[in-house]
Amino acid sequence: VSIRELTDTMGPFQILFFRSLVGLVTVVAAAAAMGRLGDLRSGQLRLQLFRNTIHYGGQWFWAFGVAALPFATVFALEFTTPAWAALLAVLFLGERMRRGRLVSLLCGLAGVALILRPGMEAVSIAALAVLLAAFCYAISHVCTKKLTRTDGVFAIIFWMSFLQLPMGLIPSLFDWSPVETSDILPIIAVGLSALGAHYGLSNALRRA
Repeated sequence: VSIRELTDTMGPFQILFFRSLVGLVTVVAAAAAMGRLGDLRSGQLRLQLFRNTIHYGGQWFWAFGVAALPFATVFALEFTTPAWAALLAVLFLGERMRRGRLVSLLCGLAGVALILRPGMEAVSIAALAVLLAAFCYAISHVCTKKLTRTDGVFAIIFWMSFLQLPMGLIPSLFDWSPVETSDILPIIAVGLSALGAHYGLSNALRRA
């Protein structure tokens, strides 16, 4: 909802820059207050870079789709992420494709076909962008699962914000829009909600 609000005044790159900025300030402040700055170190910087590059691309595609599609369509397509993640976990993490996972994957693909209706009408670029975002998120989740074997949750969310900050800043400088007073609350909401979501997701994957 906050991203939809911000798209009226700024582009996706600028939104993602502020998302990372709020997240970075918050996680560093929290780690410092808890005396856990040492937990921000990572033992897999290459995987962190790969994971966050893919995740950043997924966010851009998702923000593009949110600005162009109804929420119902966006979230229906985004809900294919678990199906893609289950398939990728089999291929790259050695997990087994049990019957339940296979049924979920097939149902997810059937749902995508129902929403996009290929052959009946032109598939919109925005819908394909959200579908690609879901696939990028699935890759990111698999990478996060692998990172939890060596890195703590604080390290994962810190490097997410730290690496994605310049990814948003550099391209946004070519089309920077002045920040209005009405943008401040949505910016904070985007940053904190994203940080909270990834904190919860990383904890869940670490225990799964």
